[in-house]
Amino acid sequence: IQAALKKCVGVIIPLGSQSLDGSVEINLGAKGIVELELVSSGEKWGRGPSKDVHSSLFAQLDSPAWHLVQALNTLVEKDGHTPAVEVFFEKVRPLSPQLKKILEDAIPKRNEAGTKKALGVQHWFKGESFHDAELRLVSQPTINIEGLVGGYTGPGGKTILPHKAVAKIDMRLVPDMTAMDTLAKVKAHLAKHGFGDIEVNMTGGYDPTETDPASKLIQAQIAAYRKAGVEPLLWPRLAGSWPGVTFTGAPLKLAAGQYGLGHGDGAHAPDEYFLIESSNPKVAGMDGAVRSYVDLFYALAVLLALAACLAAAVLFPILFFRHARSFLLALDSSVNQDQGNEDQAHHDQHNQEQARDADDAAVDMPPAGGLTRRTLAALASDDGREIGRAHV
Repeated sequence: IQAALKKCVGVIIPLGSQSLDGSVEINLGAKGIVELELVSSGEKWGRGPSKDVHSSLFAQLDSPAWHLVQALNTLVEKDGHTPAVEVFFEKVRPLSPQLKKILEDAIPKRNEAGTKKALGVQHWFKGESFHDAELRLVSQPTINIEGLVGGYTGPGGKTILPHKAVAKIDMRLVPDMTAMDTLAKVKAHLAKHGFGDIEVNMTGGYDPTETDPASKLIQAQIAAYRKAGVEPLLWPRLAGSWPGVTFTGAPLKLAAGQYGLGHGDGAHAPDEYFLIESSNPKVAGMDGAVRSYVDLFYALAVLLALAACLAAAVLFPILFFRHARSFLLALDSSVNQDQGNEDQAHHDQHNQEQARDADDAAVDMPPAGGLTRRTLAALASDDGREIGRAHV
């Protein structure tokens, strides 16, 4: 599976990314998350009841529910917001200059009034400006209470002292925080502050994700949105979470994110919805949303083809000159060998000529007090007999 996935350009989550005004954002990552339950019980604590008892007995007994409330109070500062867990921010990596610029370019283009209306809020935390609230949204980790469960929760009242109370917590993580390290920090914090008896049960979680804006996946998304007449807004990091680190982390390190035209809202709520037919020409319905994926795949194909052509254009001269060099070296070696053979032939011919000259010299040179070999040879011939008689 890993070998097959390494061939992929990236991974997307299909999503109706359009706001009601038709705008879209491309997230270059997402926060990680740790979901857990903090359980305070009389059994584990060794104090308070081991079963629900009448509330009048609280005068003489400890309360596991209040014990949990006190533990929860140590997790955040007095502002009820900023994480107070020791070294919680130890591994938080600040936004890079590139992501800071993307954020600063994007904030003025976002609709504060529309965002407040959609969320049903009137103020940002601490009365901060929209700019600072958006910066916090992207860059800060959080510790949130999802829910509290304990004792009687039905209509009206019921006078009991619960023996157990549970807090459901989620913590959003930013790079370079990890789920396991953050979980360990929370456990150590509770133990240090006298709440080591509280059970910390992790129910889910994963690390943050990051994707390079220059990746082919992001560039194809930009091209596909523009083809649909929408100018996308790059956003450094989704404040929500999804297990994309499975793909963006080692060993795959793929690009990943959300993509798609169309509109939906109310995530995880009973009234969650997705727009099927749109009366707003700027917002795609279901058909337009489906077509946006075809456009994305086409844009990816174009980018991959261009990349292949560029690679060929760069590689061809390199291969040409590499092979040309090898050819020239081989040719030079052949020429040198031919020249060597020719020189050797001249040398051998010269030696042969020297040998013949030496033989001729030996023929013409008489031995001491005698006839030369040439004279003896002539005497041995028929014509030489007369010469021999005359000589005698």
